[in-house]
Amino acid sequence: MTFSLSHTPVSPLGLSFLTLKYNRSYEYCFLLFIAARFGIISTGRYCQKCTLHKPPRAHHYCACNRCVLRMDHHCVWLNNCVGYANYKNFFIFVIYTIVSCIYSLVCQYISFSSVKDSYFSVLCSCFILFTYYLQVISGLLLVLLTLALTIFMFWHVYLILQNKTTIEYHEGVRAMWLAEKGGYLYSYPYDLGAYENMISVLGPNTFCWVCPSSEQIGYGLHFHAGVDKLAGISF
Repeated sequence: MTFSLSHTPVSPLGLSFLTLKYNRSYEYCFLLFIAARFGIISTGRYCQKCTLHKPPRAHHYCACNRCVLRMDHHCVWLNNCVGYANYKNFFIFVIYTIVSCIYSLVCQYISFSSVKDSYFSVLCSCFILFTYYLQVISGLLLVLLTLALTIFMFWHVYLILQNKTTIEYHEGVRAMWLAEKGGYLYSYPYDLGAYENMISVLGPNTFCWVCPSSEQIGYGLHFHAGVDKLAGISF
């Protein structure tokens, strides 16, 4: 395999990059994919719709008609994009909702037991019978909602521990496939370790991790990468 080297501008991470021009198309696509999507090198990412510079890890969403910093997904329930500015609050909201569902299930069980006893003592009461079946249905809905939200919460716990977004996870699957096809070992650039990843998302104060407060590190325009940690680079 033959390749040539050419220098590119200094990246936002303070590192220069050597562009490898391979004679095999998938290797070159893998290089462009990593450069453009993760923003590790200065590729001049530009949003044609916003007509503005697009920072690393930012994505444009048509429904919101703007570029969202560190975009994770668009939430139809919030009618807003979840990204750098509100991701922690969204995650905490999911946890609070699960706790509320569990609390409601406990209350439903206590109330269900009392209604059941009354049902057997007063069989002619239509109101008690209606309440009995209504609590059964609402209890089943609460169980399904709790299970769905718990799975959703653990999915985002995994993303936080990896310092990924939902979009970057799917992009990483593609990048890993291209890397394996080219005979390379893919490594996600923004993975700093589990604890550092949690700090970068939930904030430096561990006592405020479960509080709906905004304590993001930086402004969402630059992000630390694993190579920065090894080189001792800070910004």
